Amino acid sequence: MVRIRKMKPKDIVQAARIMMREFSKPPYKEKWSTRGARKRIKEILESRRGFCIVAEEKREVTGYAICSGFTWFDGERGLVEDIAVKEGFQGKGIGTGLVKQIERHYAKKGAAIII
Repeated sequence: MVRIRKMKPKDIVQAARIMMREFSKPPYKEKWSTRGARKRIKEILESRRGFCIVAEEKREVTGYAICSGFTWFDGERGLVEDIAVKEGFQGKGIGTGLVKQIERHYAKKGAAIII
């Protein structure tokens, strides 16, 4: 059973592996280094306005989302920076679960728009 929860610092390594693998594929073809991927996730996780979550099954991180909040002229916004699901777990509703959790989080913050 997949559980979605707030990301913890110990999850960065697994999330970075997913990031490097999934974003290296088309259409992105990004070439993240281990250090760079970990740094990117850690920056948002430690940010005051960051919101990071993971999908977990049997202590394995199977997906993640990193987001940041910001103020706009007409209210709060949520920005989904990255969202990815590990190969082999795609097509099972994990990404949908992550998005729904993001929507709930930003609704509580009063954000009318998520980008």
